[in-house]
Amino acid sequence: KIVSSSLIRKYLQNGKLKAANKLLKRNWSIDGKVQKGKQLGKKIGFPTANININDYVLAKPGVYGVKVRKMNRSNYIIGIANLGYRPTFNERLMDSGELEKERGITILAKPASINWKNSRINIIDTPGHRDFAAEVERVLSMADGALLLIDSAEGVMPQTKFVLAKALKQGLKPIVVINKLDKSDQRANEVLDETFDLFVSLDANEDQLDFPVLYASGRSGWADFEVDGPRENLNPLLDKIVEHVKPAELDKSKPFAMLSTLLYADSFLGRSLVGRISQGTAKANQAIKAINLKGEKVDEGRLTKIFRYEGTKKVPIEVGEAGDIVVVAGLEKANVADTICDLEVSEPIEATPIDPPTMSITITVNTSPLAGTEGKKLTSTQIRDRLAQEAQNNVGITFTENEGNDSF
Repeated sequence: KIVSSSLIRKYLQNGKLKAANKLLKRNWSIDGKVQKGKQLGKKIGFPTANININDYVLAKPGVYGVKVRKMNRSNYIIGIANLGYRPTFNERLMDSGELEKERGITILAKPASINWKNSRINIIDTPGHRDFAAEVERVLSMADGALLLIDSAEGVMPQTKFVLAKALKQGLKPIVVINKLDKSDQRANEVLDETFDLFVSLDANEDQLDFPVLYASGRSGWADFEVDGPRENLNPLLDKIVEHVKPAELDKSKPFAMLSTLLYADSFLGRSLVGRISQGTAKANQAIKAINLKGEKVDEGRLTKIFRYEGTKKVPIEVGEAGDIVVVAGLEKANVADTICDLEVSEPIEATPIDPPTMSITITVNTSPLAGTEGKKLTSTQIRDRLAQEAQNNVGITFTENEGNDSF
């Protein structure tokens, strides 16, 4: 069956990703030419892939929809929609949580990674709100540079000042990206003036004040150095990152050490810790320990699994080197801000301690005469289970029960 690219284009424009993916069969036409997906992939220099249509931002420029089938342990393209332009998507790739999509904000930091012109670029999407101050500081400790994203219509916001102050304090030299230029009320030139004033008010040094500026539309998938530039793709932004951000000089010969920056609870792997390897190399099944900010040992075990990010997905690896952002499993008590390291390391890596909770509440059985007359979550057990689950991932929450287990 031959499917026209115009129909796929229509689905993509309306954000119907699943429907578009179903149309990407082994044989279909692009601009009237019928070609097998694998042959087409070779033709445009993309013979294999492990991405799908949801990962379009991280695909090679010019390749916007890919369907993949696994054969003989290898991933083969079986369909590509090469539309010639970036379609408008309704999905946000990094804001994966339900609450994040609903409110349009980032709550938990998320890493990703892409390869660009012989360089690996690690990307970390950070929260921008003061409510997540400690997490922003810890996440920035993994970064060598920063993109300051500013809305072309709203301009500089209170959270812009907050995150920029943290980045400047870390000594980072940000690249300013004035985003959403496809808005009808965009005022990019005024926003640039506001941004420069903000840098000055935060006592940025001369190097930081000499920041590069790009104008972009993340939703449409383009970035340019001029407001009225050609608006073709994200190549100018990726090229500027490689040119402007200088990678840290890390020693691979020292014993392994990394700062635990993020925490994930995985039903299969157990407690998973994310961080950038500061020195040495990490190998699967290696004996490791966790030490806190005082240098006290809090846990000991083996690296049962090591993952690195490829796109937004976690891919298992055997060895992680200094500079890699990795996910490690094998420790049950280690927490965020602990140093995960080789057994011979005794000095912890400097980190921002976890902020204690600012509010404490006790939840108990509802004794009101109206109890159970409305709502869906009617028992304290359901709330308890949900909070216990949240406490596994969210280091800002401490969850305890009283002696009688009738309140928590």
